[in-house]
Amino acid sequence: MAIKSIRGLLRGSEKRLGVRDFFHLPVRRDIGRPCPLCLPASGKIAPGQVPRGSILILSGRDADDLHRCREQKAFLNRIRNGNFSCLAFSENREPPEEIRRCCEESHVALFSSSYDGPYLLSRFTGLIRERILKIVVIHGVLVNLCGWGLLITGDAGVGKTTCGLDLARRGHIWIADDILEVVKRGRRLHGRGYGTARAAIALRGVGVVETRTRPEISRMHPESSLDLWCELRMKQEGPGEEKTRRIMDVPLPFIPFPSPVVHRDTPALIERWVQAFAAGKEHV
Repeated sequence: MAIKSIRGLLRGSEKRLGVRDFFHLPVRRDIGRPCPLCLPASGKIAPGQVPRGSILILSGRDADDLHRCREQKAFLNRIRNGNFSCLAFSENREPPEEIRRCCEESHVALFSSSYDGPYLLSRFTGLIRERILKIVVIHGVLVNLCGWGLLITGDAGVGKTTCGLDLARRGHIWIADDILEVVKRGRRLHGRGYGTARAAIALRGVGVVETRTRPEISRMHPESSLDLWCELRMKQEGPGEEKTRRIMDVPLPFIPFPSPVVHRDTPALIERWVQAFAAGKEHV
């Protein structure tokens, strides 16, 4: 279901945004555009240039200045005449009473966060990307085996790229390495390389190289469905771990495998696991 209100965007995201307190959360406030713009107050964008539904992050001096009469009056006019759907005060700062009243009268969401300005801006941008644009960015490798898109994740140095290249050497389709952009379309996930990293591979001890230069890769594609998820680990967890994990509320069969650093047959184990799904011997 598409999120159309600022309330719908913020509810359930308190921990992610470090929300300390909601001062006002309007029941009906249209975000106003397919993707609201998240702006730092220091950006000094003219009121007439603020896109409808924009979210404003206040931190440092910008927030402190609002306790001065002159700056506060100008800012109140900016709220009344602007297109903001939300104001967020970072670093545990509290908005002055006049700002609270103005936000309530103008149906603008208002909250304070424990995070600093740049971090809150980053978290808010990620929330918008995920919940409105239906996109998340994940660190890992994506390979397609037997028509099944496999996400390989794990800590740095655990052998994700090495494992992906070994699977490509076995004839499977290479999709992307390092930074992946995962998009939700309906109830399905699709993955691809992120930005300029789409045509590159990051090799430990070597650096970033072009994908087409790797002899292990004979088949590659810019995008694949994302159907399965495995995680490489130096040490295995105990029993009882969940066999399903979620990305944007889409369940994916999940299994941990030993890192190829400590178990050289890991690519073969992964290949057999995926082949079992392709043959219908495992159930999604």
